[in-house]
Amino acid sequence: MCKVPDELRKTARSLVFERERLGLSQKQVAARMGVSQSKVCRLEGSADADLVYGDVAAYAKALGLNVTLFYDDVDAEPRIRAQIYAEHIADMLEKLKRVLPPEIGYERDIAQFSGSVLLPLLRNGRVR
Repeated sequence: MCKVPDELRKTARSLVFERERLGLSQKQVAARMGVSQSKVCRLEGSADADLVYGDVAAYAKALGLNVTLFYDDVDAEPRIRAQIYAEHIADMLEKLKRVLPPEIGYERDIAQFSGSVLLPLLRNGRVR
């Protein structure tokens, strides 16, 4: 048995709020996942010592949500880590652009941020 990452536990706990917002019971989510209600209860309480990313992804899917996985190389030099984070942010900004209504007008601001902050980070790990 290996230690469950804190980020995974936090994500599992945060999905409880989504379940409640959607008005779903643990029993309903369990049925959608094809698991027992006690499994959902352990997952929500982060009490499952064998909790894996697939469990959290299945739980999110049962709620009708997509899961985005980010990675980090904690042993990499800061420049490389900055590039990794910039890639994650760039991906999220692309998703944000797709969901924002055009009339809000943030496209120019996002493009400006991407060009002045993210692009330099992606190229060489530092902002101009």
